[in-house]
Amino acid sequence: MNVCVVGFGAIGPLHAKVLSSIKGVNLYGICDVDRRRAEKGAKEFGAKPIYSFERALADKNVDSVHICTPHYLHYSMIVKALDAGKKVVCEKPIVMTEDEFAKLLAHPKCSEVCVVMQNRLNPCIKEFKSIADGYDFGEICGVKGLLTWDRDRDYYESGEWRGKWNTEGGGVLINQAIHTLDYFAYIGGKIKSVNAMMANFSLKDVIEVEDTMTIVMEYESGVKGVFLATNAFGDNADPMFEITFEKGIMRYEDGKLLMNGETIIEDAKGDGKKWYWGTSHEALISEFYKTGKHFSPKDVKATMDLMFAAYKSAKNNQEVIIGK
Repeated sequence: MNVCVVGFGAIGPLHAKVLSSIKGVNLYGICDVDRRRAEKGAKEFGAKPIYSFERALADKNVDSVHICTPHYLHYSMIVKALDAGKKVVCEKPIVMTEDEFAKLLAHPKCSEVCVVMQNRLNPCIKEFKSIADGYDFGEICGVKGLLTWDRDRDYYESGEWRGKWNTEGGGVLINQAIHTLDYFAYIGGKIKSVNAMMANFSLKDVIEVEDTMTIVMEYESGVKGVFLATNAFGDNADPMFEITFEKGIMRYEDGKLLMNGETIIEDAKGDGKKWYWGTSHEALISEFYKTGKHFSPKDVKATMDLMFAAYKSAKNNQEVIIGK
């Protein structure tokens, strides 16, 4: 299986590192419109430098592409790659707008796309979902989450696409907080409605989009969920996700799953400085190439619907009923 990593900026090198370690997978190409990036990555991993996405798709040796590009390129690249007969792995967010997502879901090969929602494979999250799905501690009574990270001027000025509605699609929610938001839909259950507010507290002269988002959601069961996400903190703290059950409180934080304060299981943080992103890229990518198992766009629909509803609610200052 010859694989090409498309986009060798922030996350592309991580994909390349994982791919180079999987038996039966050949990291064939590093594709980037920045020739220096493509050549640097190719030299580091012993791959072929490719200078445009079109060339990557035209290369008959390329069996699969990993899309690690800015958000605004995701939809068009996914569709072009599928139409060219390539396997597709795409970083979050899978697409940037509701319209793009609807069109992607209608694509005949939609289910073949592997969405990089790697934190679903964190040991703690797998156990958390198993417990919630099995009603081990009774019904859910409340859900809450918190993400407090730091993204400064230098971060947003590192790429022209960052911090703009037309190219990033939003700020903290669509980019940094989407994995934690995913837990609300993936573990918490079906969400009926959303009320949200967003603001730009710390980067008014730098970005158009929000650096802070507050969401109050109501599940079909009537249970309330509350989520606060901000990039205006002074550090990158590990996200927190918590569910109050009838028989106790379960919390995921600092790489640990705790029940009433006692640790049940821990994630392996690894040696990376950015372990708070989640440490399961290797598990997700390996599983895709070894067994074909993956999370498709249809598998993340509830989370995407929740995200789009939150932005719509915050922009229009009104409650949004999901699915209407």
